[in-house]
Amino acid sequence: MFGAYLKKLRLEKGLTQKGLSTYLNLASPEFVSINSVSVSRWERDTTTPHPVRAIKILRTLTNDLMPYLTSLEWKDEEDIMSRMVYERFYSTKAAIYSASYSRVGDISTPTIIEKMIDPDVDKTFFESIQNFLHTSQSSYSGLEELDLYHLYKTKKLLLNVYIDKQSLEIVGHNLAVFFDCADLDATLITPYSTLPFDKLKPYSKNTPLAICSLSRFATSEAAFDIVHANFVRFMGQHANIHLYYHYLSDPLFLDYLVEIGAEKVGYDTPNPYGAVKIGSQAFRHGLLKIESAVILSRPEIVRLLKKSGISEDTKAD
Repeated sequence: MFGAYLKKLRLEKGLTQKGLSTYLNLASPEFVSINSVSVSRWERDTTTPHPVRAIKILRTLTNDLMPYLTSLEWKDEEDIMSRMVYERFYSTKAAIYSASYSRVGDISTPTIIEKMIDPDVDKTFFESIQNFLHTSQSSYSGLEELDLYHLYKTKKLLLNVYIDKQSLEIVGHNLAVFFDCADLDATLITPYSTLPFDKLKPYSKNTPLAICSLSRFATSEAAFDIVHANFVRFMGQHANIHLYYHYLSDPLFLDYLVEIGAEKVGYDTPNPYGAVKIGSQAFRHGLLKIESAVILSRPEIVRLLKKSGISEDTKAD
């Protein structure tokens, strides 16, 4: 699929194979070795670049990587997402935390929809997210003081809220903000540096950006699949997001990100029981950084992308 999609994008831009190779040579030092022979082989499926390299090539031509990502074939198997679902919803610890002294009847699987937020009508959703940040004690330093309503209106904040279609109760959310990549590189120079919220950027499709996922939660496995898959889908449809930052305390996901190449760039206050280990010290939360192309190319992420998500008819106005 890479070759076919590359050819489609090349023709849409009116480029010859040689023209495309020159275009790529100028786009990044990573592509200086590409020539018209390389392009020809790719388009004929004689050779195919590694998925990370393929993503970086395609995003010079388009922000929509979904046709390529959904064409990747990976066999189904247990992975980090399966382990996270088990630990969160089915482990002994999860069962004990959700136990009740009251009789519990059969629980039906809810229909989960994404609430399309009108900031001038749905202000209560911003209050609900602020309440979650406060009561969960999981907020990044300074996040609770931000005006989420204003940031959402100015497109500096990505906020997805998911609700039970019948009860209309919130069952999950994702909150992330946008930065210029260079601003973060210049600011996060020590592990104790904090995100420069005064330098938040509105999303623009023409600018390379970094996205920082600062809060993500789901109350059930069904919500977990949708919340995570739709965030990955957003990144796949906005390929000018080149860097991915994630603020977390989950030791499973933290170890996974480090294993695939993430860098620990920030920590909060020391905590002897924290999941983030740095030498002999432990911290409750950590901020990790990784290239978005690496995340999007991972088999477990592609499987999640194909497994779930919300179509247009399951979004609520």
